[in-house]
Amino acid sequence: MNWFLYAIASPALYSITNYIDKFLVEKRIKNPLFVPTFVGLIILLLGILILAIKHFPVLPLMPLTLIILSGVFLYIYLIPYFQALVLEETSRIVPLFGASPIFVLGMSYLFLGESLSMRQIFGFVLILIGGFAITSKQIDLNIFIPRKTFWLMMVSALLWSLTVILFKFVVISSDFWTTFAYESIGTGLAAIVVIIVKWNEIHLFMTKSFKGDIIILFILNAIFGVIAQYSFSVALLLAPAALVSVIGGTQPFFVLIFGVFLSLFFPHIIKENIERKVLVSKIFLIVLIFIGVVLIYY
Repeated sequence: MNWFLYAIASPALYSITNYIDKFLVEKRIKNPLFVPTFVGLIILLLGILILAIKHFPVLPLMPLTLIILSGVFLYIYLIPYFQALVLEETSRIVPLFGASPIFVLGMSYLFLGESLSMRQIFGFVLILIGGFAITSKQIDLNIFIPRKTFWLMMVSALLWSLTVILFKFVVISSDFWTTFAYESIGTGLAAIVVIIVKWNEIHLFMTKSFKGDIIILFILNAIFGVIAQYSFSVALLLAPAALVSVIGGTQPFFVLIFGVFLSLFFPHIIKENIERKVLVSKIFLIVLIFIGVVLIYY
C-alpha cells in the first residue's frame, strides 16, 4: 500500500479519538488522566501480544531504552492535551499540534547543525500566529496574550515531536513490529506508574463509574488510536519523517469536518460553535497553520 494512504489514515483516525476523548472528559469522567491511563493498559497488552508472537526478541540496550522512552512520551504528551481539551473546543485544540514541526526543526538545528531558511522562519511565524488566534474566542489584539490552552498544547506538541524522532531513529535499524511493540510497552509502563500513584482515585472510579458504555468507549478509543499510531509508524518507515508530518498536519481539517457533523446531527454528544463566522475563522486559521507546516518542510 502506498505510504500516503497510511499517512492520511492516521490523522483521520486520530480525529475520531479526539472526539471520543472530548465526550469522555466532558460527560463521563471527572479526571481526564484516566482516559490515557486505561487506553495505555490496552496498548500494553497489545505490545506484549506482539512480542509473544515474535518470541520476545531483544533489542540492544540503547535502541531499547530509546524506544521505551518514546512510548513513555507517547503517554505523557496526552496529559497536557487532555487538560486543554477540558478547557476548549476540540477544533480549537487539535490544530495546535501543527506546532510539532517547529520543535522537530528546532531540534534538528540544535543537535544536527541544520540551518534555518527565511522560508522556514516565515512558516514558523504563520503557525505561531494561527496558534494564538485559533485558541481565542474573538479575533482581536488579545489573541497575542498567551492562553493556558496554548501553552498546554505547546508542551503536548513538543512531547509528540520527541516520539516521532525517537521512533524514526530506532525503526530504521530494527524490525518494525518489534519497535512498535516496545514503544507500546513504554506507553503501558507509564500508565502503570500513574495507576500506582493515583490508585485510590482510580479504584473509586472503577467501583462506582466504570460501566458498560465507558468500557466500550475506552476499547473503541484504544482501537482507533492503535490503528492510527500503526498507520503513522508505517508511513514513517516508508517515507521521510518530514513528509509524513506534513500529511499529519491535515488532522485539523478532519476534526473540523467531524465537529460540524456531530454538532448538526448529534448535538447531545458533541456541540461546537458552528456559526458561519466562527467556521470561516477556524477554516482560515487551520489553512494558515497548514501552510506554515508546508513552508517549514518545503
